[in-house]
Order: sequence, then structure tokens, then C-alpha cells
Amino acid sequence: MNKRLNQFGQRLLGWLKHDPLVDPIFDKLAEVEAAPKRTTQQANFDDVKRRFAGDIAEHGLIVLRDEGEYRHLRFKKPGTYMYHFDVTTWPGHLAFTGDMGDLLFSRHGTSDMFEMFRSRHISQDYWAEKVKAGETRTFSLEAYKQSIREFFENYTDDWYEEDDEGNEHPTAERHALWTAIENELLDSWQLPGGTPEAFETISQFRYSLESGRTWYFEDFYEYPVEDYTFHYLWACLAIHWGIQQYDRLKEAAA
Repeated sequence: MNKRLNQFGQRLLGWLKHDPLVDPIFDKLAEVEAAPKRTTQQANFDDVKRRFAGDIAEHGLIVLRDEGEYRHLRFKKPGTYMYHFDVTTWPGHLAFTGDMGDLLFSRHGTSDMFEMFRSRHISQDYWAEKVKAGETRTFSLEAYKQSIREFFENYTDDWYEEDDEGNEHPTAERHALWTAIENELLDSWQLPGGTPEAFETISQFRYSLESGRTWYFEDFYEYPVEDYTFHYLWACLAIHWGIQQYDRLKEAAA
């Protein structure tokens, strides 16, 4: 019952986030609660951060246009366009272009887009919701495997029994089910190579319980099998860092 209520709550939040009257509230909450959590996704982000620091170590800022909310900023190492990027803004929009891909962000009700990206923490989840053009996610085997593990843990969290001393242990059926999942979905020599194939593979899994019921991955579509692309995370770092350089330049000139 608790799992069902949790799933309903997540769906309700999803609906509310698309309500134009409620959306600004979620916008502000996302900015306040943007501190990253240590997950597989965050571990990947940490790897990109280390790479990014080296990629832009010698970058400088060239201001091509700076007229209020209309800006065109270029960041590059002198003498080369390797890892260069441009940040262009106009009311309600921010475009990231250059050697590391192209993205267009837009947020309703925001005139100066720098306000959204000046948050203390980089919120790749929230910022991805504002991407109107460009790729942010791709299939990830790590995300696929992690979601299978999380689904199993969530739906078998009460499959335990006590021994004579009162200690809890996983039931034999829980162990057997996990072994079947490992053999058919996680340790298979033919792992999925994309999102559609991953969901198709999961949908075909069936396991017969001792009770006679069939266990399967019900509503697995709610679990992610994708992760953010390297280029999207790099762009998030670049925009955040680039605005800091711009702000410092403005302060120095004031």
C-alpha cells in the first residue's frame, strides 16, 4: 500500500509541475533544494567536473554583446577553438553553442536567464526541464542496472523472516528471485543497447512464485534507464562557470 501511495504522490507532483499556476512555486523550490546528492548520476557528474576543469583552464572571456538581457559571450583559449563555447541570451532564453554541443534553455516568466543559472548549486535535473532544443539524456547501462536493483528492493522490502533469535534474513524466495533477475537481466551476455530495448527486455521478465502468482516488473517505466550525456553536464558546468566570469568582469568595471 505504501508503495502505491508513493507512486501516486510522484505522479501528482508531475502533474502539478506542469500547471502554469503552480510551476513558479516548483521553480523556486528547485533553486533552493538544488544541492546535489551522491548517486551514480552524481558520480558521473564528478568525473565531468574533473575533465571540465582541465578543458577550460586557459579560457578567457570575450564580450561580443552586452545590452541588458541581450548578451553574446564567448569563452575560449587564445589561438584555438578547442572546447570553446558561446552563451547567448535574450528575454526568457539562453543558448549554449560551440565545440561541446548546442542547447536552448527557456523558462516562462523569466526575463533575464542568468538569474536561473546563478544558483549556488548546479541543478542538472531542474535545468534539463528547461531545455527546449538539444539532447540531455542517453541510455545508460549503469542507470538500467541501478533501477532494476532499486525496483527489486522496493517491491521485496518485506520479504524477510526471523530466525529463532529474532534476527531478520531475506526469505529463500527473495534470494531465488534475485538470482533469476541477475541471470536473465544483469549478467546476461546480451544486455540492451538502448532505451526501447531495455524496457522491452524488462517487460518480458516473468518469475513464478511459490504462491502461484507471477512476479514481474510492474510500472517499471517510472524508473530511469537513461543518464545525462557528457556534453549536457559539461554545458551545465560551462554556463555556471561562464556567468561567474561575466559577473566578475562587471564588478571589476563598476
